[in-house]
Amino acid sequence: GGGGPCHSRIWSLLNHGPPFTLLVQLGPVVKALALILGDDFALGSFSANDIGPGCPRGPAHVDYPYSTLSRFPNDVVACQAIYCLDSWSQANGGTQVELHSQKTRLHPDREDALETVVEGKPGDVIIYHSLLHHRSGGNVTGEHRIGLLGQFLAKYVRPMEDQATGVKESVRRGGGEGG
Repeated sequence: GGGGPCHSRIWSLLNHGPPFTLLVQLGPVVKALALILGDDFALGSFSANDIGPGCPRGPAHVDYPYSTLSRFPNDVVACQAIYCLDSWSQANGGTQVELHSQKTRLHPDREDALETVVEGKPGDVIIYHSLLHHRSGGNVTGEHRIGLLGQFLAKYVRPMEDQATGVKESVRRGGGEGG
């Protein structure tokens, strides 16, 4: 969510090879996602998200693929994993959520319900259901708040980024950054 000159996103991080290719394969992250999505899941996208100084809060939303649907499947089809590169707090725009809102199986209709701030330290990984109502908080500090966002999907869901053909051949072979 969010946008404008104070918010930036960098897509297709896997094309830069390690450490990005290694982060999406971290054992504890993969194990946690398998408990939620089942053993047969796929990476849908891996991007960096920068909420700059003075950036206002973003709009309440749910993530892909739920954002494109009017009715939701019973099974969990998508999770997000936030890899904190900086400390996340209310002051610097940490993600604001409405706890347990994924259980309503509805799109968000209230901005005032997102009262819980997701806090984290550099190196923390935060995993949540993509149907959880959330938004980026406003950053009232003079520092950037940066996180890496991994989108993980049930294998049958079309990914936002084409991991099969959109990742450089040298990276797919394990050789790191390609030319």
